[in-house]
Amino acid sequence: MKTNLYSSILIAAVLTTSVPAGSIDDWKSLFNAGGTPDTPQITGATTNSPTFTDLGSGSGGNDTLGNNWMTGLFDSSVSLGIGETLTVSGGLTLTGGGSTANQYRFGVFNDGGQIALDDPNNWTAGYLHVVSDDLFQARTDGAMISVNGNAVDLNATPAGSGSFVSTEVISLSMSITRDSADGATIVSSWSSNTFTEEFTEVIASGVSNFDYTSFALFASDGTDVAAFSNMTHTVIPEPSSFALIGLALAALGIARRRR
Repeated sequence: MKTNLYSSILIAAVLTTSVPAGSIDDWKSLFNAGGTPDTPQITGATTNSPTFTDLGSGSGGNDTLGNNWMTGLFDSSVSLGIGETLTVSGGLTLTGGGSTANQYRFGVFNDGGQIALDDPNNWTAGYLHVVSDDLFQARTDGAMISVNGNAVDLNATPAGSGSFVSTEVISLSMSITRDSADGATIVSSWSSNTFTEEFTEVIASGVSNFDYTSFALFASDGTDVAAFSNMTHTVIPEPSSFALIGLALAALGIARRRR
């Protein structure tokens, strides 16, 4: 009887700490109100694997996705507790595009309801990875993909190797860990067969936002197709939850030895 009780405790512990991956499955193409975008076709806009394809010329005859900022909403918003880690990840294949690496940018954001308004400006918070440049605290007083205005260069610790090529199959990942009431660690990576880059930044204090709702990508001029695959968000519970599993396992082992 006691063994069954301990088994129930263990099962409950596992269920409360095993968090399935959430989907990023509500996609839009946004643009700055100051420009005229090319209008892309979005295939799979309500899945976690959408494809954005350019269909026509925008301002200046620029027939690419370069004027579009591709955004995806989480299927449910995330609010991080202390010790929890949010990881956003997935695959990306680009067709076309230039070789200027810092024109490729992606990030995790709290859009503050702006995506629903088709507005890429004045989002609430977030972090932006600018390829071959740095990790930034996202701008909140203008275009979220910009590193101007009140965007903050975090001077993150870089690691990686190889030469940038935009047209390979790319793996994207950004993890945000809430270390304390106002501290966080951000690890972000862009990786392909020939080029790998990772930024790590520990922010000891001063972080005021731990709510996240969305992902966004900006690709350079010349990009014709951006195909995402399996874009997900996952929250790993705090370490104390995993300690609970350990206690349950130990209790179950003791109960079995006593039988």
